[in-house]
Amino acid sequence: MTPAAVGAAAGLARPSVYQYFSCGADILAAVIEDAFPRANEALQIALESANGPAEQLDTYVRVSLRLAHEGAHRPAAALAAAQLPDACMARLRELHREQAAPFLRALKELGTPELQLTAQLLGGVLEAAMGAIESGASLAAVTERTLTLVRAAVGVAAEGH
Repeated sequence: MTPAAVGAAAGLARPSVYQYFSCGADILAAVIEDAFPRANEALQIALESANGPAEQLDTYVRVSLRLAHEGAHRPAAALAAAQLPDACMARLRELHREQAAPFLRALKELGTPELQLTAQLLGGVLEAAMGAIESGASLAAVTERTLTLVRAAVGVAAEGH
C-alpha cells in the first residue's frame, strides 16, 4: 500500500495524498486508529448495561458479531494479512488487547479453567464466526451457534437471551 496507489484508487492526484500521508505505513496507522476505537467504544457502551460476567460474555459475542456483520472487522482482517511496520503491529496488538479485555475479564470472573488457553481457543471461535458472517452466513444463526459453543466451553447456561 502506497500513497500513490491509494490516491489512484480514490481518484486523487498523488501529491494530494502525500499532503496527509508520507508513506503506506502512515495510511495503515490511520486505518488502525480509525477502525479499532470505534468498535471498542461500541463494545464498551453495550457492556455497560450487561449484568454479571455471563451476560457480559453474551453481550461481547453478540456485539462483536454484529460489528463484523456491519463490516467493522474488515479493516482488522486486512491489516492482519498485511506486512505492517513494527510500530503499526505494536499498536494493532495494543488495540486488540483493549478490545479483548472485557471478554477475558468475563471469562476470569466465571472461573474459567486454563484461562489464557480457553480465551485463545474461544477467540478462534469468534474469528471463525466473523469470517462466516463476512462470507454471507446468517448473523442470527452464527450468533446463536457461537453463543452455544462459548457457553458450553465455560459451563454457562443461557442468560435469558
